[in-house]
Amino acid sequence: MPGQALEEAFRLLWQIRIEHQVRQVRAGLEPDDFVDPRELGPIARLGLKEAFPIIGNEQQGLATPDRRALLSGRPLTSPWGRTDALSC
Repeated sequence: MPGQALEEAFRLLWQIRIEHQVRQVRAGLEPDDFVDPRELGPIARLGLKEAFPIIGNEQQGLATPDRRALLSGRPLTSPWGRTDALSC
């Protein structure tokens, strides 16, 4: 399921970020969001490699005109400018 994959991708990113920030705070540093992948273990790096395309694909989908129209509540238009044929 695409939605489940996206949720898992964001959970992984969130977990890596929080763990990074906890390490920084424990070391007396100001926490930031800059995680060096070389500091991660092989499984976390592999997870990131899988997560980024999932998130990127979803972002691409959000960038399409039809998707933006759905999110904004505007009626969808066909390439021919008609909205009546696209009613749901």
